[in-house]
Order: sequence, then structure tokens, then C-alpha cells
Amino acid sequence: QGAFGFTLARAGARPEMLPLRRPPSLPRSRSMAVWRRDAIALAALAVCGAGADLPRIKIRRSNFMQGDQIVTPMGGNYVIKAQPWYPPPEIVTQNALGMAAGVLNMNYTPPNDRKAVPVVRLGTYFEGYMPNEPGVVDTAWMQSLNATIAAFAEAGVYVILDSHQDAISATGGGAGLPWWMTAWMQENAGSVPDCPGCQASDSYITTPSHPLRICLPEPIKAALRQAGVPIPAINVVNDTDPWLAYSVGSGTGDPASMSVGNINMRANNHDEAWGTSQLHYTYQMQNVAWRFYRAHRYPTEKAHIFDHYVAFMRYLATVWEQFTNVIAIDLLNEPPFGGLPDLVQAAKARTDLWDFYAAVLTELDSSTTPVLAPFILEDIGGASLKPIADIAAQTIGFEDISQSALHTVKQWRRKNQIIYEFHWYPSEYTWESLQTYMRGADTIAFLLEFPPIYLGEFWTSTANTTAYWLGAAINAGCDMATYWQFVDTTYTGTGGWFVYPQGVTEQSLTFTSANQVDWQAWDTYEQTVANGTYWGACICGASGGKMGVLAQVPDNATDDPDDPDASLAAGTGPAVVFPSSLALLFVLRDVLG
Repeated sequence: QGAFGFTLARAGARPEMLPLRRPPSLPRSRSMAVWRRDAIALAALAVCGAGADLPRIKIRRSNFMQGDQIVTPMGGNYVIKAQPWYPPPEIVTQNALGMAAGVLNMNYTPPNDRKAVPVVRLGTYFEGYMPNEPGVVDTAWMQSLNATIAAFAEAGVYVILDSHQDAISATGGGAGLPWWMTAWMQENAGSVPDCPGCQASDSYITTPSHPLRICLPEPIKAALRQAGVPIPAINVVNDTDPWLAYSVGSGTGDPASMSVGNINMRANNHDEAWGTSQLHYTYQMQNVAWRFYRAHRYPTEKAHIFDHYVAFMRYLATVWEQFTNVIAIDLLNEPPFGGLPDLVQAAKARTDLWDFYAAVLTELDSSTTPVLAPFILEDIGGASLKPIADIAAQTIGFEDISQSALHTVKQWRRKNQIIYEFHWYPSEYTWESLQTYMRGADTIAFLLEFPPIYLGEFWTSTANTTAYWLGAAINAGCDMATYWQFVDTTYTGTGGWFVYPQGVTEQSLTFTSANQVDWQAWDTYEQTVANGTYWGACICGASGGKMGVLAQVPDNATDDPDDPDASLAAGTGPAVVFPSSLALLFVLRDVLG
């Protein structure tokens, strides 16, 4: 089960691996009259019962079932990485109708008589749910989430609830965990259980006394130099108290907005900088991830960290109960590894992650009311890691998933409540690359007793190439697939779910040095952060969104099987397209024992 270079047989019928080639020329746009016709048709469909009566999709062995029909959910991510977290309901409705129309009109038919149904992977942030203090939830956020899911239901669109994170928290330049949780970790940095080397000076948040710093140990730096991969560095464009603005306890702004309003954070988390990975290798992110996964083991840590996250999962499970168009809950997006610079602790990251998963599932099993919602699990990094992570993995040598964690997860699998998700971000999109990633996913699926396999994210620069690979993923064996990501660019006027004031553009907020900063544009933008009126944020891979993908998924019968050119470059855009290290993880496991 540890060997990687082969495809394991899966329970039930498996789609044939078709020799997909370059996509045919496809229309780049459709007339408004056609979209209006389709929207009216879908609205009529909703009135006839596609909303409240939308049948729940259930898991049966490795299949998604709508009644007795095997279905293949296909669609895009729908993730806003900052407040207000969701668009207005009328925009969601327009988007949902367009997605449903796209599936209605696409030429593609999934293999083995499966039926395509539209789906979105909807961002649901823990920090949106419990933003300001422990145990106090934001009812406005909950109402907005409900309205968004309801709008998708009315158009016949299914939903994955994605507990999204990037770089773990706003206090480290990303999003995910609420700022008060990382602040508590900082306050108690010197009293971490089972950590005799932990000190009060360890950094969990970013402040003037805890500057953002890279924590890669020398063995990893040496390996990076040998491989010719640049060692990540922190960008500072304003060195006057660079980490003061929006920091915890400074009185200079809401710490929840630090990743958006601190100019030096923006120099490290805009999309071009996101690809160089520096935020993943800071003391802040490594310490928080390491401690977050381990918190369930210790009573005090459990009460202040783990139990609040479980409360969030329980809440999402009630949302699943309420809305029949919700398929499952993604327990944690692209879980990072933590523990650096300590190589021994970092080697345990994968074990710690899956023990964390098992602890969450065990807590949910202890509920008075049984939790019936399926949960989606990802391996470290979504098993699609960047070059630095690949080399770090070689140096670290991750330990395996524990038998106790596997036992718990397999118990949920036997209840048809587990889905395995992976992300696909290669340097070049080829059929060979897709097959390699699928073999990795099959390997994990084998360990977990063959749950459905879900491709949660991939990205190309154009709608038609994205549409092509969406269909290719299903033909390769994925049971569900969503691209990164759907954005109503007509509504936002930008390339992502972010809206800027006049005089501010995406490019004017892309800088890594002081001489690149448009200070007038920054001052205008920062005022919206200070007064809380900013809308979304271009951070951590948020740009490169697109519309109209589903309608362009091609019928594979139109492809030329003799066309030797099977590759498609990822193109320009979010710098998150790098080789997978899932194969490496399993090779390391076998070599290192």
C-alpha cells in the first residue's frame, strides 16, 4: 500500500482513462440573449422544485448518488478571502443560474452514464463565524451564509462547505483562524504542554516585538540552494515600525484586518508574492499550525483552541441538515505542515494532522444528536505542494498516518461520511500529470477504504482550458471536481472577489519593494480598511477568477486522439502552480520506514 507508481483498483466501476488532448476551439463568449433565455429556464426550473425540494446527494461506496442515479458534481470554488465573505444574495442568484445553465448547455457527458450536476465549493471561514472573541458567533455572517446557500439551492446548484484557510491566520498575513485564537497562543507561548523548549518569546502573531521572520533551518536552506530554489525572504516596503499597523494590542486597527491593512503584510501575500511561499515558512505560521493540530491532546489547549473549532464544525453540520443541497463539509483547506524550525516536530506534522482529523470526528460522534454530514479530508497541503515544500519534505521525512487515526476515519468511511480531496497545481497541465496526481489520490483512497475522490482545486489562465481539464479530471477518475475559481468579474470589476475604490487597482496593490508602491493608491485603499468598508481582498491567491466555464466543457468525442500535443501550460495568474509532492511523501515513507 506504500508503493506509489501504480493505480489501485477502486470499488465499483471506474471511468476509463481516455486519451484527452488539446481542447478544440470553443466560443469565448455567449450572447446576453442566450444567457437570459437560460436564466429564465432555470428560474422556471427552480419554481418547479429545484430549490426546497432539491434531492440530497448521498454517498454510496465510491459514488455520489441522487436517488438511484450516479451523479458527478462539477463546478468551481466560490471563496471571498475577507469581509463581507459573501456577495449580495441577488448576485449569488445570478451566478447560480448561470452555473446551472452552464451544466444544462455543456456538451460533456461524464463516463458510465453518470449525470453532471452543478456544484460550488463555498468558502466558510472560522474567523467569519467566531470573529472577535471565544464562543461568540456572528449572527450576521450566519445569516449571509444561509442566504447564499439558499440562493444556490433555488437554482439547483449543490454546495460544499469549505473551511478555508491560507497561511492559517490574519495575524500571520493570511486568513482562517480568528485573531483572538492566535493571540491566546501568544499569551501562553511559554507554557505549551509537552514542549520543554517552548519559550514566551516564541512568535505566534506578528507585532513589533514579534516581527514576521522566516524559520527555515539550515538543512532545508542547504537543500534549497543545492536544488537552485530561492530561499524565501520577508518583503518590507515601509520599515518604520513595519509590524505595528493592525497588530494585536497596538490600538492601530482591528487585528482581524492585519493581512489586508498592514502594507508589509500586503507585500508578502499579494498573488505574485504568494507563489514564493514566504508566509508558509514564518515562525508565526509554523508555530500556530503545529499547536493547532496538537491542541486536542491537552485540557487547557483543548478548551481554548480545539473545542471552538469543533463547535464550528458542529454548526456547519447543522447547516448541512438544514439545506439538502449541501453535499459535505471540507474540514480544513490545504492544511499546512507546522513545527519548523524543529525538524523532529515538523516530521510529525502529517501524523498530527490526521490525529487532529480523528479527534474532530470522535468529538462529533460524541454529540447527543448524531452528526450525519459527510466530511472531506485533505492530506498535507492538499497534496499539491510548492518547490520549497517538496524540498522541505525530503529533508524532514514525514511520519505516517497513525493506525488509530486511520481506524477512526475508516469508521466514518463505512458510514459513507468521508470524501478524500486533493488539489492539482502542476507547472504544466498534461494528461500524464493528471494521472500521476490521480495515482496519489488512489493510494490515499486505498488506505481509507475507497471513499469518493474529489479534485477540489486546479487553475489555468483561461475559461476554455479550465473547462477542458474539468472534464479531463472526471474522465481520469475523479468523482467530483471544482476549479479555482468562479468570480463574477462583471460585478467586482476585478480579477477576483475584491472591489476597490476609485483610483485603486489590483496592480497598484502588487509590490515587493518601496519603489513599487503607489502611495496615493495605498493611502486611499488603507482608509477603507481603517473604516471597515473594504470589500474582499486580493490576498493569498485570490485573483485569476473566471466565469462561463461549465458551458465550455467539451464533448470528448470531438477531440482528435492522434493529436500528439497533450500539454497545456498553466499560463499566468495566481502563482500557485507547482509540482505535487504526494509521490514524494509516499516514497519517503517507504525509504525512511
